[in-house]
Amino acid sequence: MTKLSIILPAAAISLLMLIALGNNPYDYYTFLRIATTITVTYLAYKTYKNDEADGLIWVFVTIAVLFNPFIPFYLSREVWAPINIITAVTIIVCAVVLERKMAKIRVVDKY
Repeated sequence: MTKLSIILPAAAISLLMLIALGNNPYDYYTFLRIATTITVTYLAYKTYKNDEADGLIWVFVTIAVLFNPFIPFYLSREVWAPINIITAVTIIVCAVVLERKMAKIRVVDKY
């Protein structure tokens, strides 16, 4: 498994969240909900699979619930803007922390 399997999806979804700060059509936000839910569910799975199920998994699950497209939270643009910024930063930070933990495991497994 490479670094890109964690960092790339996190960076992509964070970029999409920052793009959402602009004036976009409603369909973009629906796409963002779906993409975010899929991405953070994938990151939560990677966290769980690699026995790194400390607090990171709950961060990813919370984000998945907040952005889920099935039972959406309807908030104003003014409320979503800071949520998107905080979530974008949180996803990147958590992905970097996860990648570092997984790198330590890979180093230990080599010996």
